[in-house]
Amino acid sequence: MYNMRVNIHRGKAIESQHTIHAVVINSQQKIIFSCGNPAHITCIRSSFKPFQAYPFIHYGGHLKYKFTNSEIALLCASHNGEPRHVTAAKNMLNKVNGSHQKLECGLHLPKHPQTKKKILKNKLRLNSLYNNCSGKHVGMLALSKLLKANTTNYINPNHIVQKSIMDFLNKNHTCTPHSTGIDGCGAVAPFFKIKEIAKLYLEFGTSANPAYRTLYTAMTKHPYMIAGQKRFDSFFTNLMHGTGLCKGGGEGVLGLYFKNTQHGHLALALKVEDGNHRARSIAAANILKHIQGLSKAKQSKLDQFIQSHRFNHNNRKIGFISTEISKLH
Repeated sequence: MYNMRVNIHRGKAIESQHTIHAVVINSQQKIIFSCGNPAHITCIRSSFKPFQAYPFIHYGGHLKYKFTNSEIALLCASHNGEPRHVTAAKNMLNKVNGSHQKLECGLHLPKHPQTKKKILKNKLRLNSLYNNCSGKHVGMLALSKLLKANTTNYINPNHIVQKSIMDFLNKNHTCTPHSTGIDGCGAVAPFFKIKEIAKLYLEFGTSANPAYRTLYTAMTKHPYMIAGQKRFDSFFTNLMHGTGLCKGGGEGVLGLYFKNTQHGHLALALKVEDGNHRARSIAAANILKHIQGLSKAKQSKLDQFIQSHRFNHNNRKIGFISTEISKLH
């Protein structure tokens, strides 16, 4: 058992600290590393997206609407709103004969700097396709059509779309949510223990269920679609070449699965206690290095996330971010 903190330095002095709750389990669900409290309960947020996409795939929606693997990956995405993401979401909507006005995820400017700048400079009208959850919502809208249900209010907890997601979660897994809330995009968002999130990702990564295999294959073959430029999720999933994937969520949550030479199938789940995103990928990369989870070649490529330099608005270096892992006695 360890303590783990991500330290934010201004100059050489520590200005802020982020406490990390994390756990790594093997295929027997034995803990091989933990820090903080593995029983800490948190909302799974967007790390839930592969499980939210499950009913649509289970009922053959991807086949009926002829979604490509790249589009299936977008069902699980928290994307940057880059042109390829927006185009894919638009194509998916066209295939299901839907409109972006029917999506209930809301509006926000895209994370992708160039696209954001273009929208603001040209005073373009923002639409829901730029929302990082647009792929998920196209899937939910399509699922409501597939189930011949009302396509409005599909984010309502009592709608068949949300009920089917929770029903399949209970059918496929033994993890029962401790409570539920509403995500930033309006869909149902359950709360789990950190170890339970790791268990969900272990079961997702090792499942022989055809629907899960379809989702896993799509995400690992098209990692750029699940996040985008300079995003840890896409970088890690691409690095693993089909042997692992990663999906982050709001408020510093992350779920990750991968195969390891020594331990076999492993899953990592973590939560930055104060919900700060800047500590999430740094913590994950450091944990993987600490447990020697990756080959030296892969770890060396991931090391760019280990220590991050900090710059001010004049592009002057003013500090760095580091991590400390200390064993409890």
